[in-house]
Amino acid sequence: MSTAAVASAFPTVVHMLADAAARSPAAEALVAGTERLTYQEYWQAVGAFAGELADRNLAGERVALLMGNSIDLCIAMFAVHYAGATAVPLNPAYTPAELEPMLGVAAARLLIHDQAAAESAAALAPR
Repeated sequence: MSTAAVASAFPTVVHMLADAAARSPAAEALVAGTERLTYQEYWQAVGAFAGELADRNLAGERVALLMGNSIDLCIAMFAVHYAGATAVPLNPAYTPAELEPMLGVAAARLLIHDQAAAESAAALAPR
C-alpha cells in the first residue's frame, strides 16, 4: 500500500492502531525488555488513558511527555492524540533548567512523566 493510500485509509495514527487491534488483536504490538503488549492490550490501555485525559478537557491543548523510551511512552503518546491533544515529547535526560524554557514555549497544559523523571517534574511544577 502506498503512502497516499495509507494516509487516505487512516486519517490519524490512532485510526491505524485501532485497525491493527481489530484485525490482529492477539499479535504482539510492543516489546520492551520482558514487557510485551498485544494490539488488543495496547489499544485498551490507550483508550483507558485517553478517557482520563478527555475528562481533563485537553482537546486542542498541548500535553508534555517527560518519559524514557518505554511501552508507557507509546501508550501516553497515542492516548494524547486520541484525546485530541498534541503531544510534546521532552528528553528526560535534560535538566529542569534545560526543560523549563521548552515547556514555556510549548505552553503545555499538562506534564505527564514516568517515575524516573519524577524529580525533574517536581522541579518544573508551578510554584
